[in-house]
Amino acid sequence: MLIRFGAIIAVSTVAIVGCAVKPAQYSNQSDKSQPLEIVDVDLSCPDVDTPPREITATVKSVGTGTVTISARWMYEKTQPVNQTNQSLYANGPAITTFRIANPKVWPLGRYRVGILLNGREVQVRKFSITMSGPSTLTQRPECTFAH
Repeated sequence: MLIRFGAIIAVSTVAIVGCAVKPAQYSNQSDKSQPLEIVDVDLSCPDVDTPPREITATVKSVGTGTVTISARWMYEKTQPVNQTNQSLYANGPAITTFRIANPKVWPLGRYRVGILLNGREVQVRKFSITMSGPSTLTQRPECTFAH
């Protein structure tokens, strides 16, 4: 049984490669079921034809357990942008989605999202907001994800 909690759920994802930390495992089960672990994090920027306003992190997990999954968004490594927590009660594969939005244009620079299981960072993904276009007249901000 899969139950997702969160303020906002999104479905658009693009697979990317980023820094990974050894998956943490948590279980509150006394049987021999597989403890819950984060197996992947995908980032996407659904604003394809406009300056980016929203970034989505889709967290894929497997196993059983009751945990708190958090997304900690940072700008330029040190400046906190936002942190969102979601409770997950899983008994098998699950997807938890985090979204951060800025009604204005995002400041140019490097960003990261750390995914935490019960307060411990277990995955990190990086992205940048950069200018694109052949000339200064046609440039616009865009999302680029770390490879």
